[in-house]
This record gives sequence, C-alpha cells and structure tokens, in this order.
Amino acid sequence: MTDIILVSLLVLSLLSNGFLIWYCRNLIKFVKMTTDDVNSLQDAIDSYKEHLTRVYGLETFYGDQTLQGLLEHTRDLSGDVEDFIQINTSMLYGEDDG
Repeated sequence: MTDIILVSLLVLSLLSNGFLIWYCRNLIKFVKMTTDDVNSLQDAIDSYKEHLTRVYGLETFYGDQTLQGLLEHTRDLSGDVEDFIQINTSMLYGEDDG
C-alpha cells in the first residue's frame, strides 16, 4: 500500500515538475519577445527624438516652446523605455548593475 502511494506521489511530482519546466520556458520566451519589441520601440523613439531635434535646430523653429516641450518629453520617454529595457534584460539574463 505504501509503495502505491509513493509511486503515485513520484509520478505526480514528475508531472508537476515537467509542467513547471515547460511553463518557465514559455514564460522566458515571452519575456524575450517582449524585450525585443520594447527594443524596437526604443529605436523608433530615438529616431523620432533625432528628427525632432533636427527640426528644433532649424532657424524657423529654434526657440519654439512647444517644440522644446516635445523634445524634453521625448527625452523623458526615451529614458523611461531605456530603464524598462535594462530592468527586463537584467531579470532575463541575471546581470547585476552593482
């Protein structure tokens, strides 16, 4: 009787561990895919920031408060996305900034 219980627990444990390994692998794939998407978003924001900086630098628009505000907002957004990428990368690969 004890043997049947132990074998049942062993099988249940193996099935649970197999499921958890499968789930963790899929979760890691999802996080990697999300990080890649956020990296693409960061590239798009950087491209937009460069374009906005060039427009702001033109004589016609130099000193325009609206464009200056947009430029500062874009820098803040870019910094936030970069922080998000660094946090996800360190969680994914186990890197430590300290």
